[in-house]
Amino acid sequence: MDGSGYNDVVSFALFAAHLANAGVPPTRSLRLMSRVFTADEKAAAALRGTFESTSVTESDLLSIGIPKPVIDAVALLDTKSDIENCGDLEAIRRNRIARELKIQELLLNLEAPLSYDSIVSTIRALRFLGGGAWSQEGRVQRHLTAV
Repeated sequence: MDGSGYNDVVSFALFAAHLANAGVPPTRSLRLMSRVFTADEKAAAALRGTFESTSVTESDLLSIGIPKPVIDAVALLDTKSDIENCGDLEAIRRNRIARELKIQELLLNLEAPLSYDSIVSTIRALRFLGGGAWSQEGRVQRHLTAV
């Protein structure tokens, strides 16, 4: 898909997220989009939460031209799963787009005050996903010393 098609995808996804959140702007999606680089990752970030909070289906997204790899990543991330469930994390780790988004989501989580257990779970998930970036962010040490 060319770059112009992704503008439509992102616009649609952000509009859908806005409606699903009772008119509250999808700031988390926007923050996540700012942390990833490829067009596929940005589209998946914009669509993040679509399956959890709307009646939109994978077929709906395919019918408007969303690439299958983007839909697959969103479907993996939109399942209600526990961060400690390594089965879910293993599937996410094998999907390049989902893996990058999950790493960035976990890093975003570290920007908020967290309990010690939440920090430990986040670090374990980042290590499992191979997210070497977690150590470069400097957030882990700051949270551990604050707890």
